[in-house]
Amino acid sequence: MPDHSIFKCASGFDFLAQNKILHRDISAKNILLDDNLVPKISDFGLSSYTTEEYGSCYYTMKNNDKPHPLRNFAPEVFKFEFSTYSDIYSFGYVIWEVFNRGGHPLDGINGLNTWDMIKTYKEHVDMK
Repeated sequence: MPDHSIFKCASGFDFLAQNKILHRDISAKNILLDDNLVPKISDFGLSSYTTEEYGSCYYTMKNNDKPHPLRNFAPEVFKFEFSTYSDIYSFGYVIWEVFNRGGHPLDGINGLNTWDMIKTYKEHVDMK
């Protein structure tokens, strides 16, 4: 994805935020490119509408045993709190992947997996 596509993606996510839509599953696999390399945001299966003002709300989701993607989640999402800010955090991972040719910030850390990260987070953060 060329650099200008990152800007276009950011504009698309800004549009969602201004229209009070939380995507909640921002990752490189959910950004498609058309024949002209114009990015298209996809997979709105976990998205939700909020009535709160842009950027200031937290949407709290009950744990309903549905699987959720975890690798790009912001820390507060492990408490099932989603916001515009958690979408921005996830978009940061997308930018990292683009500029590192598919790499991930946590790649190469031996012995670290997603469940260990969640367990460590829960042990160190109040999960009220």
